[in-house]
Amino acid sequence: MADSSIEAVPTRITLNGVAPLIMLGFIATAGMFSANIMPVLVSALREGLGYTARDAGLIGAADVYGAAFGCALAALFIRKLPWRATAAVMLTAMILVDALSTLWGGFGTLLPLRLVHGLIGGVSVGIGFSVIARTPTPDRGFGVLMLVQFWLAGLALMLLPRLVAQRGPGVVFLALAALSLLALILLPLIPDYPEQSAPPLGPRLRPRWNTPLLLALLGLFLFQATKMSLYSYLLGFGRSLQLSTGFLSGVIGAAAWLGSLGSLVVVTLGLRYGRLRPLSVTIVLAVAAYLAFLFCNGIPALFAVAEITVAMVWAFVAPYLFGMCSSFDGYGRMAAWSSFFSKLGMATGPALGGVVLAETHYDRLLWLAIAGIIGSGLCVAWPALLLDRQRAARA
Repeated sequence: MADSSIEAVPTRITLNGVAPLIMLGFIATAGMFSANIMPVLVSALREGLGYTARDAGLIGAADVYGAAFGCALAALFIRKLPWRATAAVMLTAMILVDALSTLWGGFGTLLPLRLVHGLIGGVSVGIGFSVIARTPTPDRGFGVLMLVQFWLAGLALMLLPRLVAQRGPGVVFLALAALSLLALILLPLIPDYPEQSAPPLGPRLRPRWNTPLLLALLGLFLFQATKMSLYSYLLGFGRSLQLSTGFLSGVIGAAAWLGSLGSLVVVTLGLRYGRLRPLSVTIVLAVAAYLAFLFCNGIPALFAVAEITVAMVWAFVAPYLFGMCSSFDGYGRMAAWSSFFSKLGMATGPALGGVVLAETHYDRLLWLAIAGIIGSGLCVAWPALLLDRQRAARA
């Protein structure tokens, strides 16, 4: 039986086929956008409200930890709930919580409030992921999702630091609410995607939970935790190198836009070269980029190249990892579980990063990132090889 992933996909990419994926991307992005703009959120809390690096990291982590468990709830109940109506309720609730977050800035109130926001958003993300997994080309769907995330994040990362300086940290939460409102408007325009009648993989991988799947999920967790451990504190890291806020916000925003080219490659390339080879190359590039951060000594051009490289790697690797996990199930549940492990990693990154950083030790964060990305590559190598071999056997 053919895999519904990009092992067998049409070569033509039409506007009618991509438009629903873009709208699904907005639904999934709205629930996780706080992670995409984490440097701005953490910086706003530290500078606008006087939070320590640890407390700001914990606020960011609470939002994403909540999203992780919201994705788990979606994975457990996705087949029992009307996905469109549930998504509408979740998006409306996120708008309300973001509005309240602009009023309650104390750590004791903001922490549980952002945890609730993350939980609600995670359900929305899980719904978006599960529906993308039921489309004819899920890997490309995840690539489009990453494109939406990076384009929106690039715009936000360029504009929000200046707006926060002028209007205060509440601007960040208003931006999150605006995105949820846009997703709510687009929701009725998305077509219904039926469940697939059977798991797409052959008998060898038919069990839903098995060692290759668990390794793929662990690799996804490590990959996201590695990315977020430094990304959350990137503005502070840049300032420690005597780089200006204007330069840093411009570089991080531009990196998001240029990094989206990585997802565009996934959308157009598919699995022409399998998964193992492109993943191996990009993991090596990520290690090189983190080493460049470590030894850039405040050289602006080297800092910019390193950040753009990391952004491109993130945008390229994540869709393949989501698509890999989705290949173990035909109903969209493993896609929701992959979102859970992804958010768990994205939440662990800022929390662990804040502890390791201890306000000033950015070199520790970079060595942690290098170890994490290598560990991720080792975890996903076998599942990628297994899927590549199975695809070659069916060819």
